[in-house]
Amino acid sequence: MGGLFARERRDRAVLKVPNRLLEMGLSPNALKLYVFLLSCADAEKKAVVSAENLRSKIQEYLEDSARAKTDREIAIRETDRIAKEFAEYKKRHGGRDE
Repeated sequence: MGGLFARERRDRAVLKVPNRLLEMGLSPNALKLYVFLLSCADAEKKAVVSAENLRSKIQEYLEDSARAKTDREIAIRETDRIAKEFAEYKKRHGGRDE
């Protein structure tokens, strides 16, 4: 909630700036430049957040991939162990079912 209040306060302050700039005698073109720069700063902030989210997703994917690879290797070893035990069993019991 505090973050929302701070953002609203900041937004109100930002909205007052164009009026102050006009009062200082800056041209409408300077005001347009100000608005454009704010837009660029906002876009940059969103891009950074998006990049951080992508980085996080990629990290999760890599961790999941590593876990899956480990699980696969364990399953292969276990399958090989069971196949060897079964072959040994068949060898000892002459391939007949009991």
